[in-house]
This record gives sequence, C-alpha cells and structure tokens, in this order.
Amino acid sequence: TIGANVFNQTAEAQPLTVSFESGSLSIVGSAKQSINLKAGESTTVFFKVSAPLAFQSGSHKFVISAKNGNYEDTVERVIPVKKNETYESVATAGSTDSSMATEYIFIPEGVLSDRGGVTLRAQASLAFFIKDSLSYLAQFPYGCSEQMASKLDMLALLKKYNDSKVLGNKIEYPSIEFDGATYTIDTAIEKGLTRLYENQTSEGGFSYYQGLDADVALTTHIIGVMADLNEAGFDIDEGSLSRASNFVANKLVASGSLYYLQNQAEIDSLIFSAYNLSRVPSRPYGLDQLIGIIRTRATPAYLSDKISSGALATLAMLVRIEPSLFTLETVVWNVLNNRVDTDSRGAYLKSNPSNSAWQYYETPIKNTSLFVKAVAI
Repeated sequence: TIGANVFNQTAEAQPLTVSFESGSLSIVGSAKQSINLKAGESTTVFFKVSAPLAFQSGSHKFVISAKNGNYEDTVERVIPVKKNETYESVATAGSTDSSMATEYIFIPEGVLSDRGGVTLRAQASLAFFIKDSLSYLAQFPYGCSEQMASKLDMLALLKKYNDSKVLGNKIEYPSIEFDGATYTIDTAIEKGLTRLYENQTSEGGFSYYQGLDADVALTTHIIGVMADLNEAGFDIDEGSLSRASNFVANKLVASGSLYYLQNQAEIDSLIFSAYNLSRVPSRPYGLDQLIGIIRTRATPAYLSDKISSGALATLAMLVRIEPSLFTLETVVWNVLNNRVDTDSRGAYLKSNPSNSAWQYYETPIKNTSLFVKAVAI
C-alpha cells in the first residue's frame, strides 16, 4: 500500500481527483480516487499496488497527483529494490571411524531452485560461504554517525575481501543505489566520509547527529572504522583522525587512574579505545597513559569476572602489540579460552552475563569474530 497526504491550503472547499501512475507497479483496484476537502483540511489517500516477482533489483518510480479544474499538485517518488542475496549457510560437525558417513538435510519450503546448493568441503573454516553474503553489505552510508560508520566499515570489508588471497575468487562489486542515484564503492565511501566528517565537533569527537555532544564510545568506533578504511587503501582525513584520537585519549585519561579502580567496568572503554588508537598511523598523544592505566587496573579479578567478552578479545589483540602489556597475556588467554563454548554450530565466544558492552555494540557473533582475529595475530 502506498499513501499520500493531501492538504487543502486554500480558503475554500476543494473537490479533488487523486491518481496513481507507475511504469513498474501494478495498481490493485482503481488508480483514481475522488475526495472533498474543506478549507485547511487534510487527509491521506491510499493505493493498493503489487510489484512483479521477477523485478529483483533497480527501482520502482511512481507519481501521485491531486487536481481539479483550478489546482494541481504532483509528487514523484522512487522505491529502491535490492536483490536479496543473503544466503543462509548451515553446517554440521562430527567425527566417524568408518569410511562412510550419512547426513540428512531437511529442505524447507520456499527454497528457490535456481539459488544455492549443497557443498561438501574438507576444511576447518566456513570462509568459503562468506562470499555469497558479502555483496549484500554494499549499502550507501546514511543515517546517524554510527550507522554511517558501520556501513563504511562494510564497504572496507568488501575491498579487503577482494584483496585477500585466502578466501578464493574475487567478487564483483554490486552497484549501490540511494535516493535514485547509483554509486560505485569508491564514490559511496567518499560521500559517506564527507557526511561523517560533518558530525565531528569542535572538540574533535563525533556526535550521532549534528548539534549533539560528542560521544567517546561512538568516536572510538569511528576511529576503528577509519583505520579499517586506511588499511583497505582508501584516503581518510588524517587531521580528522588525529583530532578524534586526541579527544578520546584526553577524555579517558582525565578521569584518572583512581576512577577506574572504583569503576572497573569502565576499564572496558580504555581497552576498546587503546586498541583502536594503537592502529592510528601516527601514535596519538595519551595512548601510553591509557596503556599504563590498563596495566595497573586490569587485575586477575577484573579479567576473570568483570570484563566484557568483547573487551577481553580486544585486550588479547592489544597485549600482542603493546610490549608493556605482555605480562597480561597468559591470564588473558586463559580467561578467554574458558569463555569459549561449543554447540552443534561450532565454537563461539559467549558473553559475560554480568557485563555486556552494549555501548560498543557487543554481540556473541562480534565477540567470536574478535576472538578469531586475536588468534590470527
């Protein structure tokens, strides 16, 4: 159903004919409706339409007009259509001493016969299946700063995937459509970064929207995204990155070491920030102070019971690149391995029920990804 708000802004009652036109959407019922609006009155008119199932990508354009013998107003809108290529991958694991094993697969209803398939591979990684889903990540960076940054990160991931020699053949970059325009990955990232920079405050931090205060957790996330983009070969504003890095470091250091003794859960913020700051090409001022606080306050009790799993996996990466934290490596990995759980889908890093770092967008899937990344360092 597509609707339009019709306003009578004249001083007299108006009989109007509201009509719907589209070259790709089929109208269900009448394409014209008659209404009467009193002076200053408004109403919403709805049209029931259907889209052809064969239309899987592109855009639907439609025009809605309201007119009579004296007045006319027309609007044209575009509905982008993205091809659904999010494949569901299911895997099983087991062992056998026999020369043959039998596996039963239930095929659900609604499966498209020309998509997907069954593949048997003798390997310990599901990376092969990633390629089928990656193209769905190509979305134009829009929304608040966090949404824009996350979409930019996805585009950087696509670029890094194609540069990887581990995951097989390259994928073809899909076109990115937004507001009726089509973008390449390069132009989408360029425009996305421009929008993101507009939300950087005079303090150096980033706000969710223009006019709001800068947020430390958000700015930490964006620093990591900018580092990912830089590693993928995209140009970033080094001045913007430097200001953001100094903002985060100064805010966290200003709290003082005693604050983190009294508020141990806040040490998670130090860890996330220190790791992303360590990836900045020019080592930021204040990073050494953050590392010093982590070394002092990341006690065995905190690591065993208080730390979130996302921060724990991030700390596992940080201890391998910061020499002054090497003494924490053994206890960090012992705790980390104890938090790994296994079910029929495989191994995953479960969350700490007493501390989930929601402000850093923690999920079990993200935790497991960070764990795999830590193992690979």
